[in-house]
Amino acid sequence: MVSDRDAAKAEAYLAYADIAATTSTKFVLLAVLLALVLFFASVATKFSGPKVQVLLTLLALVLLVVSSIRMLGLPQYVSGRPDAPPDLSASAQGA
Repeated sequence: MVSDRDAAKAEAYLAYADIAATTSTKFVLLAVLLALVLFFASVATKFSGPKVQVLLTLLALVLLVVSSIRMLGLPQYVSGRPDAPPDLSASAQGA
């Protein structure tokens, strides 16, 4: 039936949207972490105490390493999205 096919298509697109939203959230978190790296590195130069400068610089370096590792774990697609929902429009037009 048409309603069953449309329901299956809606479920496929909903699952794809959930995956895309999760990936988007991970990219935003990564951007925030990298912004914190820049913030701590720039604030470190404003303090006169060497201990505070070293502490903030080390904090920036730790965040940079964590961000780099997280970035490697994110999906990087060169040619299209392999997890894209199936194109169900062709089967709907044929029926």
